[in-house]
Amino acid sequence: MHVIKSLVLIGVAAATTTPTALRGASALDSPILPNENFVYLDHVWNDNPNMPQETYGIPRGNTYKYFNTLTGNVECGRVPFNTFPDPASQVPVLGSCSAPLATNIDTDAITGLTDEVWGFGQFVLLDRAPDIRGLWRDSSGPRAEVIEQCGNRVTIREDENNTNRAWIHDFVELNGEFRYGCVDYLVRAFPACETIVSRAFWGTSDFVDFRPCHVGVNSLGELGAVRCLNPEDGTLTFFNPTVHGSFDNADIYSRVEGTCTNCHLVPPQ
Repeated sequence: MHVIKSLVLIGVAAATTTPTALRGASALDSPILPNENFVYLDHVWNDNPNMPQETYGIPRGNTYKYFNTLTGNVECGRVPFNTFPDPASQVPVLGSCSAPLATNIDTDAITGLTDEVWGFGQFVLLDRAPDIRGLWRDSSGPRAEVIEQCGNRVTIREDENNTNRAWIHDFVELNGEFRYGCVDYLVRAFPACETIVSRAFWGTSDFVDFRPCHVGVNSLGELGAVRCLNPEDGTLTFFNPTVHGSFDNADIYSRVEGTCTNCHLVPPQ
């Protein structure tokens, strides 16, 4: 297995945390402050010529980074969505998408996710994107996340109804390349801005009963967050080997009806 020990994007070293940590923290109880207390800041990777800033005609989505005039600190993720105008990311991120969910993905061109990285037997890449769009709620707690899709792109973010926290993790193309993956900030570190980098694939194996899964790999080349669609009941299994240990301990999310941002773009048959 080829382990990536470091990945630098415009001078920003990738954190070594797994993608699962991106969604781990619970909603914060801090009060909402007026917008004039915040000054929006660009992300250092926005000017990287080797990193695509948009796909499908839609700019890359990112968690807000800003200067808090009350604390005197640069912070991330503690203000509601749409606090700032463009070029800050607006939600829904992929609401203007005109591309149907991807089919005929070139799996031969995808590298980096070996059976050794997967760690649970033989892994099979999928050549089409399953439909995991919508608002997903954890059946055992208050956690929720929104998943948007466009072609072979997946954006995972906070529920906009949570006004105390807002994060966006945008995999602009699921092709196994870090530069097309998620480059953002660690949710559990908010309001600190700790950079994380991960890439993703569509795949499955007998370990997940051949359910179609969104599989993340972190900057160390280690397996991270796995989200698998359960066709039998329409639920979503969220698994992280570090957090859950066993797949039997994974979280189960239910999709809230009518929450897809572009449901007219049905998966091709």
